[in-house]
Amino acid sequence: VSEILKLELAVGKSCAASQICGCEPSKKTNEEIWRLNDAQRYEGISPQCDQNGTLCGTKPRR
Repeated sequence: VSEILKLELAVGKSCAASQICGCEPSKKTNEEIWRLNDAQRYEGISPQCDQNGTLCGTKPRR
């Protein structure tokens, strides 16, 4: 996740993390997308979820 954030900061926009990593949708990847979106917001990046409602992930149950 930190490497994806570095890439997004370098290019100045959200790059759809699941597309970058080639992830297949699953409970685990959906939770990681949720965490990445939070990390993006913390870094001042507007995630794709906020831009168009896609790739929002699933809030972890922990």
